[in-house]
Amino acid sequence: MALPEGPTDGSLPEGDSSPSSGTAGPSQDLASPTTRRRALLRELEAQVQAAYGQDRELRPEEIEELQIAFQEFDRDRDGYIGYRELGACMRTLGYMPTEMELI
Repeated sequence: MALPEGPTDGSLPEGDSSPSSGTAGPSQDLASPTTRRRALLRELEAQVQAAYGQDRELRPEEIEELQIAFQEFDRDRDGYIGYRELGACMRTLGYMPTEMELI
């Protein structure tokens, strides 16, 4: 099921205005496609913000995993991953960077 397309900046599409006070008409009907679409977009935005929108503390096991990965690619054990070490890391992941891309 494809989601309806909408503006990427979070604004309402042209022609869609917020319901105003007064009697309910077709555009204000709670079951209208526009109202359902707005509700769906608000719900999706809330879910995306909950999943990706906030920084979080890494768990100790995540930190340990990152330290092990860093040590794997810090071949000269100087505490840094130089451009040659970065190249080796990227090639391990399937990327083929050129020398110019690394420096």
